[in-house]
Amino acid sequence: MSQIVLADALLHAERLFARKEAAVNRWGADTTRMTYGELGARCRRLMGVLRQRGIKRKDRITVLSTITIAISKPISPPLRWGR
Repeated sequence: MSQIVLADALLHAERLFARKEAAVNRWGADTTRMTYGELGARCRRLMGVLRQRGIKRKDRITVLSTITIAISKPISPPLRWGR
């Protein structure tokens, strides 16, 4: 049985659906939309910053945030480091 990893699913979605909407955040009258391509780019930028600060694969980080599109950015990069 093969194991499906969230990072694999995100990479696959980014390759196939880069221009498709991945997330929508509505707060009052404001709406923020993010495509799979944008999500991937933001994850890579955050990965670079974390690595520069000495965070390594399998290190644990804590995120304190409200539940918005912004939460997907810090959660996704550590999942992708193994790729």
